[in-house]
Amino acid sequence: MTLLMIYAGDADPRAEVTRTGGLPSAPAGFEWPRCAECGGALRFLGQVLLSDVPGRDGDDRLVLLFQCDNDPGACETWEADSGSTAAPVVARGGLSPAGPPADGVTVLGAVSGVRFEVSDVEDYGEAREEYGERTGEPLRVVLGQLGGSAYWLQADQTPGCPDCGKTMTSVAHLEEGRDGATAANFGGGGIGYAFLCDGCPASARFFWQV
Repeated sequence: MTLLMIYAGDADPRAEVTRTGGLPSAPAGFEWPRCAECGGALRFLGQVLLSDVPGRDGDDRLVLLFQCDNDPGACETWEADSGSTAAPVVARGGLSPAGPPADGVTVLGAVSGVRFEVSDVEDYGEAREEYGERTGEPLRVVLGQLGGSAYWLQADQTPGCPDCGKTMTSVAHLEEGRDGATAANFGGGGIGYAFLCDGCPASARFFWQV
């Protein structure tokens, strides 16, 4: 089974749901992450509600996805441990939209709502193609996948948890986006990967391949 993320029109930029764009749903005192390489504020790409991920029913947390886009290509956003991406994990309840810093490239140009489509095709690439053929919709409306096996464009780069050393679990991967306003910068046609440690509640990683 593959759980596809499908574009569902504009969405509330403040909603505590799985979406791309808008503002991160964050707890009081949240510090907007900055790039360890250039020092600039990271760009918020979207968030994943973990209870949407197959096998995580009742996991009432959000993974917030950020990467540096201040000088694309200069900071190593394709490496899980470069410090040029961030994936804070926050528990729902008492959250509010975090305001971005005044400096840096910090938000996408539009917000995309997400609906979910279950495919019986196990391989994400084949499931995406099958969805387009079956519905007649352009492939760009497929925004990615929740759970399942990571669909690597290059070699397997599954990260280990920096806290306990255990292999992390794939919770989502994202396509760049359906148009220029909504698109993340994954090197032109790349995929972004979000991983979580099942043993360390606050440990997650985000990076991309092309």
